[in-house]
Amino acid sequence: MRVALESGAALHYEDLWAWGEWRAIAQEEAALLPALGEEPLEAGWDTDAFARKLAKKRVAIKTVLLDQKVVAGVGNIYADEALFRARLAPTRAAALLTAEESKCLAEAIREVLTEAVALGGSLGDYVDLYGQPGRYVPRVYDREGEACPRCAEPLTKIKLGGRGTTFCTTCQN
Repeated sequence: MRVALESGAALHYEDLWAWGEWRAIAQEEAALLPALGEEPLEAGWDTDAFARKLAKKRVAIKTVLLDQKVVAGVGNIYADEALFRARLAPTRAAALLTAEESKCLAEAIREVLTEAVALGGSLGDYVDLYGQPGRYVPRVYDREGEACPRCAEPLTKIKLGGRGTTFCTTCQN
């Protein structure tokens, strides 16, 4: 879907999985939307509160990161990338992360999202407001069988929470 703006720019919306939607709503209706987790790129992101949320979740950390009520804006690609940077296995129960691991993960999320935004999003069908394609190149996401950028062992892909999850079984534990 493409929506032309008066400025000459356009908004593009492509939902490969048909999970999303666009809706025009009155400001009063915004309060009725589901609560989202904190935004990691906000200056005041409370990483201690993030760690407390993780400590309450007994499911795999990858699944928790995809829950927009826990942290907003982390999708499948960026979850794999942040977990790789933090050296955490996506299958580990979030509640078992140490305080230091939670802090490291929070920093990795912020780094990955900052880099991806600066590069206009991920490669593929993503385009910015001006139609320019994204230039963020994932290090592990969807690279099953390729050499780990850190240790050169082959990357592994599994299904986790119904989503493809790529990681290094050697570097991420």
